[in-house]
Amino acid sequence: MVNPFRYGTVVSGKDFYGRQDLIEQLTGYIKAGQNVVLQGERRIGKTSLAVETVRRMNKYRLLRVNCMEVKSVDALCKHILHAILALERSENSFNRLLKSLAHLRPTLGINPVTGEPTLSFDAQARLQADSIPEVLRVIESLHRNKPLVAFFDEFQDILKVEEDPRGVLAQLRGTIQHQTEVPYLFAGSIRNRMDEIFNHPESPFFKSALTLSVGPLSQQEFVAHLMERFRAGGRTVTTEVLQRIFDLTDGVTGDIQQFCEALWTVSDSGETIKNEKVVEALQLIFSRELKSYELILARLTAGYVRILQTLAKLGGEQPTSAAFLRQSAASAAAVSQALKRMAELKIVFHDGRRWRFTNSFFGAWLLSREDI
Repeated sequence: MVNPFRYGTVVSGKDFYGRQDLIEQLTGYIKAGQNVVLQGERRIGKTSLAVETVRRMNKYRLLRVNCMEVKSVDALCKHILHAILALERSENSFNRLLKSLAHLRPTLGINPVTGEPTLSFDAQARLQADSIPEVLRVIESLHRNKPLVAFFDEFQDILKVEEDPRGVLAQLRGTIQHQTEVPYLFAGSIRNRMDEIFNHPESPFFKSALTLSVGPLSQQEFVAHLMERFRAGGRTVTTEVLQRIFDLTDGVTGDIQQFCEALWTVSDSGETIKNEKVVEALQLIFSRELKSYELILARLTAGYVRILQTLAKLGGEQPTSAAFLRQSAASAAAVSQALKRMAELKIVFHDGRRWRFTNSFFGAWLLSREDI
């Protein structure tokens, strides 16, 4: 049987599990034309929720714009245009889009791997902030033809735009607020940055969208689902083993799926999975991700690494406590500065209560290494 656990990708259809209440709420908001912020941790399932919700709404299409690492207005606008190209496949729509973008001197091509059409633009034709309304009006025109949902993923990275981020947000908000029939969804994996956009009184997007919280799946129901998936492959897994996985991953859906995929890989049909297999699965994850771990360490000073090791050992509830400072051999100011810098590098994040590793397996790997 094929490994039933998938991670690192959007899941929908038969691979999507649970969240019926959230799907019903989000469906209602979309039908009402309500703009929504999907709030939740990294890898908790925000993108999959948006994709699956719209998939079940046969009348609607999903226009997904990934804003990750967008550094300029030009890049943002072209991300949106490429998303539109991926959505619009009919010849008439294609030609209409090319005509509207003639000033960017577009070039149509074919992806040699997928055979799908691609669109590139003259490098000299760069879009500025005042082009944002024009690009968003293309979305509105598409919605009139057939209803769609505009989904801006990793939206917090708009704040990285090298030009005036506030001006960019103002241009986006100024146009979106008049597109009352187009529902916009926004999601991001860095909560404090999303709060800066949607909850700060001076932000153009202040109170511009309803917030829908996406938390961990019900552990009791999720455990039953995972046990059934293992059982279908002739494997038996206990609630104690799954509880250990939940503890190691902080209950993050994507990380749990990744751990279960590894656990399936190191076990055989007919096997009863015990704690030693948990260790073996964890070692498999470490071996797969070793290069990325080493790249992280290569970017950090020895002092920063000690702080990370201490975070892995003591947790992040009190990073300026006497015990934490003694273990890390650092001052309170140095720890605070290091955590802030490593948050910028997306190595750690603050969930509102404590500091945590962006990749929970990296923290577990640090604990397993005494030679760093």
